[in-house]
Amino acid sequence: MERKKYIIYRAIAPDNRYYVGYTSMGLSERWRHHKKRAINGEAPEHRSFGADKFRVEEICHTFDRFNAMILEE
Repeated sequence: MERKKYIIYRAIAPDNRYYVGYTSMGLSERWRHHKKRAINGEAPEHRSFGADKFRVEEICHTFDRFNAMILEE
């Protein structure tokens, strides 16, 4: 049985503000979800700079969801 991997990531805006989250998806797929929410108007704060201006990076990963939640904080 394959264990689920949780990625803790940071999306960094051009002004160096950042968002930290965790996901069990790949980072590119998760970033597509962020962009879709911005386009649909669900998260207008995502539109400030344009998605192509953000850097998205993995901070670390774990195989335990509870641990991922703690690491995200």
